[in-house]
Amino acid sequence: MRNSLQGRLYCLLLFTAATPHDPSRAFANAGTASPVRVCREWIEGRPWALQERAENKTRILSADAACYDGTIERGSLADLNAWLDDAGRGARTPVLVVRSRGGDADEALIFAEKLQAKDAEVHVVQLCGSSCANWLYAGVRRRHVVGRALILYHGGFSDLTRERALAAFDAFVPEPGGPKSDDPERDRAELVKRFISMQRRQDALYRRIGVSPQIVHGVDALDTAKLDPSRCGGDTSRPRNFVYFGTRQMRRLGVAPVSGSPEMTPANVNAALAALDVDFVACLAPDPLVLRN
Repeated sequence: MRNSLQGRLYCLLLFTAATPHDPSRAFANAGTASPVRVCREWIEGRPWALQERAENKTRILSADAACYDGTIERGSLADLNAWLDDAGRGARTPVLVVRSRGGDADEALIFAEKLQAKDAEVHVVQLCGSSCANWLYAGVRRRHVVGRALILYHGGFSDLTRERALAAFDAFVPEPGGPKSDDPERDRAELVKRFISMQRRQDALYRRIGVSPQIVHGVDALDTAKLDPSRCGGDTSRPRNFVYFGTRQMRRLGVAPVSGSPEMTPANVNAALAALDVDFVACLAPDPLVLRN
């Protein structure tokens, strides 16, 4: 009961859980074609609606190349973790091609640590948001953008996120009909400990490769409601859930791609999001990031 309660509270701001797919469904050999091209064709041939499904998110092309298309959920990276454990043992660099709107923060951060340790290449197709952008893209040196993919951030493990989670804990646990805790003080303390641990791991992930933790801390502190509508494609009605960086800011923050360039024109970014039928917009971040008053 206690672990279940903590998990629910911990994920109030950091997404949900699901189950992995059967690894026997993974594809085996992609032949001699470029793995990036093979994965891109596979990903772009799949409906965006499949992002939310728990199965068939992974395609293993070879010992050194894999594709992932879908949200990141509890257990959904199991096949990729098994692949990465064995990848990169020779001279070849592991290559991951991904499209993901994001998902579970713990899963993504822990997997990104492994990607970084293997010095893997990550190629983004169409969209990489939230946990995908924070850790799978920003957490490696060899990051690439395919076409004019979107790289969208909206914060991660930070002091502000921890404060919001604790406020949610304090409001949620005593609520009539809600989950109960036999020891709220202990559970609250363990929630704090867990956040602090993951925040330290996150910031260390960035610093090892020269990425500024401001891609999380600065974004969390940004008040998107104060941004000029022109930065958000002119839209003033939908939630401004994500931000993205311009070329110079990406370089300064250490998250510029090795190859390719993400879409950065506000109208084009939000036209691409509208085509996916999402209920939010993304805004070009101010440079430098503006903190809340």
